[in-house]
Amino acid sequence: CAAYGGGGGLYQTTAYDSVVSNCYARSYGGGANTATISNSTIVLCRAASECGGLNGGTAYDSTIDGCTAGSSGGMRGGTAYRTKIQNCSATNYGGGFENSSTLVDCVVSNCTAGSRGGGGGTSANRITGTLFIDNCSNTGSGLMFGGSSIVSNCTFVGNRGLGANLGQAICSRTPTTTGMVVDSVITNNAGVGVRVTDAGGTNGASIVVRRCTINCTNETSLAVSVGKYEDDTRPQGIKLYDSFVSGPIRGSVDCYNCIISGVYSKSYSAVSCDAAVSSQGKYLNLYNCNLVNNVSLASAGGCAGGLVNAYNTIVWQNEGVAGASDSFATAVNCCIDVNPQLITGRLGLPYPTANSPCRTGGKVDAYELTEKDLAGQPRTSN
Repeated sequence: CAAYGGGGGLYQTTAYDSVVSNCYARSYGGGANTATISNSTIVLCRAASECGGLNGGTAYDSTIDGCTAGSSGGMRGGTAYRTKIQNCSATNYGGGFENSSTLVDCVVSNCTAGSRGGGGGTSANRITGTLFIDNCSNTGSGLMFGGSSIVSNCTFVGNRGLGANLGQAICSRTPTTTGMVVDSVITNNAGVGVRVTDAGGTNGASIVVRRCTINCTNETSLAVSVGKYEDDTRPQGIKLYDSFVSGPIRGSVDCYNCIISGVYSKSYSAVSCDAAVSSQGKYLNLYNCNLVNNVSLASAGGCAGGLVNAYNTIVWQNEGVAGASDSFATAVNCCIDVNPQLITGRLGLPYPTANSPCRTGGKVDAYELTEKDLAGQPRTSN
């Protein structure tokens, strides 16, 4: 089946328990255009222009499999509930989905995008409870933000770049893009976990991350990164709140109430900032954080370069190369040279014992201090 315009298989209709296979559209929606599908499959459909699978419309408990297009391989726009988007590809961007798609409790797997990124997809809307696994692109291997996007309760695992490029699980590169990632896990991806980079314009992109777990299993890559250090000095930013990070953080990142621990890197300190970024007046900042038990085979274990500011922060037992020690541009109300007497709690998080000097070492009215710490304990008591 084929269509000159849109909707090679289905057009403005509703389908239940159906299979749409090997359909083609010259414009968009090779499998379906502005249709509603339930418990159905769109497989091996394609479009010459945009969206090989489902263009617009809504998918319930369905599968979009092996669809291809110039952009938006699997789905473009619309909403998907409990749907699998898998094995789809796009020559340009949005291997799995693109353009304001909303996904709820879905799985996006083994999708690929070309030079413009978004292996799993590009989004300017809401994604909730969705697994991004084994997707591939050099920019935003799992997800590339576009517009103002909100991602919550999602997992990103096994996403990677093309060829020798390691990619990024989540990336924002369009100027004025503001993305948010909340209550999510970003783990075991080939390259950077969360990255802000540049695509021109006068305003940088930004991402806010809250209550997330981010690790970095590649010993030469980064968990969180800002900027193109090779050829772009415009400062951009990531704000990281109430999160646990076990991979290096680099660039103009603001960390609030975070634990940075368990980093093992052959290339970076646990936290660092490039001189090209700091020359623009931007630093990496730690507020109310723990920077503990990190190892670097290239520099200081905790903080290198003296381009990091620390406030109300514990710095302890970071191991670096011989002769390298943690250094900060500013350190205010921090516990650096004194044993903080930390123990590991029931959640696996380090926190001070009752006799720790850190108990009274910080300022209770500073730096967006939360009422409770990451282990759920009160920060202050009478």
